[in-house]
This record gives sequence, structure tokens and C-alpha cells, in this order.
Amino acid sequence: MGGMIRASASGPIARLDDALWICFYVFMYVRTTVDIPSPLFRELKARAAEQGETLRVLLTRAIEVELGHRNAAGSKPPARVKLPLISHKRGPKLRITNQLLARLDAEDDLERHKRSLR
Repeated sequence: MGGMIRASASGPIARLDDALWICFYVFMYVRTTVDIPSPLFRELKARAAEQGETLRVLLTRAIEVELGHRNAAGSKPPARVKLPLISHKRGPKLRITNQLLARLDAEDDLERHKRSLR
């Protein structure tokens, strides 16, 4: 790569090798050492070989699943939704409280009990 990135008043990045240098740091991997028990390591190597992938790919995917970046099937977790899912501009606004739900539930239980006695 080229030299150091220099700030200039003429433009954001003056040279192409400066842009490549930035890309190198943006997509850089971090190298680390992890102690893995031998039986587990052999199982990891075998699983990676079965799936035709490297240990790096297998471990990266496992870490993504553990951190919640992906689910076990490999897709991203579903996005959170905002309720209500269906809204109606002209419809009545409902004020649902715990007390209202408890009262409705009790009324429903009473009605079912009455029907069971018939």
C-alpha cells in the first residue's frame, strides 16, 4: 500500500492507495487464540469438513448465532414489529388496560360456567 493518509483541503482522499488502505482496515479480521478441548476441536474440524467449509467460517457462524446476529438456520433474526399491525384511521381507539382485560376474562369465565350448567 502507499503512504500515510493525509488530510488535505483539496478533497477527501487524494490517492487511490489511500482508499485501499482504508478498505483494508474496514474489512480487517481480528486474530485471537482460543483454548478448545481436543475432543471438541476434533468434532469442529469434522463438522467443517462435512459441510465443506473452513474452521473460520464455521466458528464465525457459530459466534453470530450465539450473539444473536443470525439464527441457527443462518438467516438474520426477524425484525421487531410495531403494534398494532393493522390500523384503521377512522375506527375507534381502544383503551385496553389490565383491569379491562381482567374484567372481560371474568365475564367470559362466568358465561362459560353458566353454559356448562345447562
